[in-house]
Amino acid sequence: MLRALAAVFMSTLLSGYGFDEQHGPYFVLDDLAGGQTRRTRVYVRNAPLTLSATEQRYCTGSFDLDSYEASPCPEQAQVKADLETCFSCFRRTGFNPSFYNVPKDTISAQQLAYNERPHVVYLAYFAEGCVKVGISSQDRMFSRWRGQGARLATRLVSAEDAYAAREIEERVAREGGLPEALRGSRKRQLLNLPLDVASATNTLEVTRQRLARELDIHCAEASIHDLTRDYLGSHGLDLPVTDVSDEASPNISGTGIGMVGDVLLVEESRRQYMLSLKDLIGRVISVEATVRPNRRRPTAGQLGFNFG
Repeated sequence: MLRALAAVFMSTLLSGYGFDEQHGPYFVLDDLAGGQTRRTRVYVRNAPLTLSATEQRYCTGSFDLDSYEASPCPEQAQVKADLETCFSCFRRTGFNPSFYNVPKDTISAQQLAYNERPHVVYLAYFAEGCVKVGISSQDRMFSRWRGQGARLATRLVSAEDAYAAREIEERVAREGGLPEALRGSRKRQLLNLPLDVASATNTLEVTRQRLARELDIHCAEASIHDLTRDYLGSHGLDLPVTDVSDEASPNISGTGIGMVGDVLLVEESRRQYMLSLKDLIGRVISVEATVRPNRRRPTAGQLGFNFG
């Protein structure tokens, strides 16, 4: 599949990424050739690949808040550098992440229905001393955790709808001192710290108990999830992993290890590399089924022996 896609890379759009229960992490490609968009998935684990991005951008399409199905842009519209979707696809999706700051009569019908679904407030662990709070619809909770790249996560509170969940999230951030967001660069830095699952589990449980006590909230039954196998399968991380995300012309090559959130991880010449795909979403890319030497060589101290 990768070889076939490489032949038409000048019209191949990186339109997203995700995680499949059976096959693991993948990224999504839209072939725009001939005016008819063909959408495919490229599964990452154990796949040889070389990926490079251009500056050309197209709309990534719309998302159905009822079925959770994503669709390519029917107009194949070009977009500016700071956008992922055209105005038509933005309206088709009809989602405002700041719904709690605007009058309800300005929110789309599809988002009003989505907001009325049961929601959860969760805690996501990225490293010792770095736990964030977030909300999600109950039925998309695991997808939300994986998409953010949480190393471990747990449900804090179940809420009747998005508005109740947001109220609690805001209290946890304001009174409990937890952040609501982390920069991608920070997540990649934390990915290069060793993960002690027992310590992380204890940190989440202590945080849950503290918030329940200080905020006087009734927490959901404790169930802490380690997401490592979701991301990496049987692979392990050989720290430090070399980050190539800040290169002027994004490029990465190697055999796929997996993905942690939007971070693609590969191995080349017994060295590991990572590239954030988040800023590449919507860009025309080249993908080939081959492995080449990466331009940036490993950071000092990486020996290439994987004991994980």
